[in-house]
Amino acid sequence: MMCLFKVDNKRVGIPVLSRIPIKTVYFAHSLLTDIENKKFEDNIEYFSVVSKDSFKRQNLFVNFLNPLNIKGGYLNSAIEETKMHDFHLKRDVFDLSLKNTKAPLLEGGKGYLDLHGSQTYYYSLTNLKNRGAGAGGRRNAGSHRKILDGSSVGGCEF
Repeated sequence: MMCLFKVDNKRVGIPVLSRIPIKTVYFAHSLLTDIENKKFEDNIEYFSVVSKDSFKRQNLFVNFLNPLNIKGGYLNSAIEETKMHDFHLKRDVFDLSLKNTKAPLLEGGKGYLDLHGSQTYYYSLTNLKNRGAGAGGRRNAGSHRKILDGSSVGGCEF
């Protein structure tokens, strides 16, 4: 799983972010699960900066990094829709291609979700085949990368 959230800096109340004079901030959360070995690796970046070319392409494209975590250099993160419902996801601990194999599942059959007066559109991609490489954990990010092969589930809200 990989998510990028856009939030109002004043409303989230994270102390370190309250000192940054930016109204809108982004934070990233990713989770990589190894079912065979019964392990998972989660990562939360409480502050991310998106590149100028993010959100400007026909398909989803976001390139981002955490400027508070660049000691010794940095690796950017990316979410890119390479074609309709297929994605490339990149974090410091994994680099995956996801290929959709089923039609999207629309929330309530039509995709619309009522959130107490405001509406959003939501759908799930229930069978994404993934292939790529991972370091087997944040502590091993610089070590030998292993092949990651499996399935994913994705959700999109806008």
